[in-house]
Amino acid sequence: MTTFTAKADLHVHSKASNSPAGWLSSIFNCPESYTEPKELYKRLKERGMTFVTITDHNSIYGVLEIADMPDVFISCEYTVTFPDEKCDIHVLCYGISESEHKILNKLRKNVYDFIDYLKEKNIAHTLAHPLYPVNRKPLSVSIVEKFILLFDNWEIINGTRSQKTQHIEKSIIEKYQGFEKIKKLEEKYNIRSRRTRPNISFTAGSDDHGGMDAGRTWTEAKATTIKEFLDAINNGKTQATTEKLGEERLINTVLRIAYKHFEKNNKIPEEIKEIGDHIFLFKKNNFADYLIKNFININGNRELILKELIKKAPFWTFEKTKREFNPHNLGEFIVAISLQLLPIIILYLQKEEENHTKNIANKLKIKTMETNRLAYVTDTYYEINGVSRTAQIIKNIKIKHNLPIDIITMSNKSLNDEKCINLNTYIDLPTPFYNEFRLRIPSIIDIFDLIKERNYSHIHIATPAPLGILFFLAGKIFKLPISFTFHTDVPQYILKYTENPKNYELSWKLLSWFSNQCDKILVPSKVYAKKLIFHGVDKSKIRIFIRGVDTNLFNPNKKEKFFWEKEFNIKTNKRKILYVGRISKEKN
Repeated sequence: MTTFTAKADLHVHSKASNSPAGWLSSIFNCPESYTEPKELYKRLKERGMTFVTITDHNSIYGVLEIADMPDVFISCEYTVTFPDEKCDIHVLCYGISESEHKILNKLRKNVYDFIDYLKEKNIAHTLAHPLYPVNRKPLSVSIVEKFILLFDNWEIINGTRSQKTQHIEKSIIEKYQGFEKIKKLEEKYNIRSRRTRPNISFTAGSDDHGGMDAGRTWTEAKATTIKEFLDAINNGKTQATTEKLGEERLINTVLRIAYKHFEKNNKIPEEIKEIGDHIFLFKKNNFADYLIKNFININGNRELILKELIKKAPFWTFEKTKREFNPHNLGEFIVAISLQLLPIIILYLQKEEENHTKNIANKLKIKTMETNRLAYVTDTYYEINGVSRTAQIIKNIKIKHNLPIDIITMSNKSLNDEKCINLNTYIDLPTPFYNEFRLRIPSIIDIFDLIKERNYSHIHIATPAPLGILFFLAGKIFKLPISFTFHTDVPQYILKYTENPKNYELSWKLLSWFSNQCDKILVPSKVYAKKLIFHGVDKSKIRIFIRGVDTNLFNPNKKEKFFWEKEFNIKTNKRKILYVGRISKEKN
């Protein structure tokens, strides 16, 4: 028996997947892939794949272009229909012949006939992205349980899906392992199982359409030949493996396809083509590589460059527009801001899919692992003010009781506070009428990465300023519960400084809308609770928190008898008024 571990990316697309993949690509009549098969072969081999295949949608034209090259086997991703459910799924078939492909294309209208033929011919196959709704409508419990009856292999790691989806799919598989449970499902649905093994095995593939991330997710098996590798798939002797998953893969795919589409239509200016070809991995240019990596300060794979460019472009173009305001610079800034929508849409769709898989797991009475960790977000922490003081107290409570809370803030100061997360500032602006408080703007992509990395279950916003607002947006995209503390009467500030009642009314409308979008609002007094309710905030969401007095600091035992006479030459028996705070207009 061989001890050599062979690797193959079992889900990858070429230019033969040539239909538009969604409404946006349909508008521009853009196919879902432009990748040349020979380019794919070269990249997969460079990334250490022992064997190479291409799995285009219902087509083998792409893989046939490289079929004469070493270590290649013919494969295809078929869209197969459940006739009784009126639902389509994707099935990946490996090591097929041209004649078998023709027959499979005819049989794919009926999943049962399709699987029967695969079993008859001993064709290795796997269920692609199992819980992904191909028809854009949620999968039913009955369809998922029929998957259990039909498929010995599931693609448990798909390079375009999230890690959480993978964990939920594994939980579902674990629930149904064993022939006894398969037998019960046969009786339940009156369907003959096509399974040959009691346990479902796992495969993995990048599902790459752009060509940049092919070979970054793969399947391993003990094999020295293609036949041994295919036998390993059939016998369930495979292991699913991947590099780090992330939204940058879909960013790369979308932008590379768009770049190639515009290039084919002669819409890429020659002056940027050289650097564009390098970024999108069409060519290798060492000088361009040096410039880009130093310009955006990134050390690592070229696959991460596009994400970094999208992250930093709004801030570069903002500074450029600020220095020289003109329509051209403004246009660049608007385009850079618009590009932020791409990771937002990708993460939103991935979260939708996660929630869909959770709903299936709940219906199947499978508990999904949930962690509790709070992101406490404040735009001010190191400054001297009430909001900062509250955050510092919460940090101390968190440390004392070892609570799962992260204090997240921003500062230009180099402060080594291991107990706080200090996000990078890209734009730093003064606050009108309040110079001590800076409007520091982070990258929303940094916020997305932090939420995923720390796996937050809740977000608390202490300040409705740039950091708080961006975390609010991220929380909505990730569908997390959000709470908000009404620390500062911002509308009253605005009225004091502008002396314009319309600005006051508008600021209350915005603040009330923001509050109503949160799940809970904390206020420091009953007076402000009534004020928020008066301005339209949902009463059921409001909670009053009592600030209290630290009696260790403010204690009659610390009274010094002749303090006023000694320090200020004021007689002790006279009444005194003490004000502690900023000298500013809104403090009256």
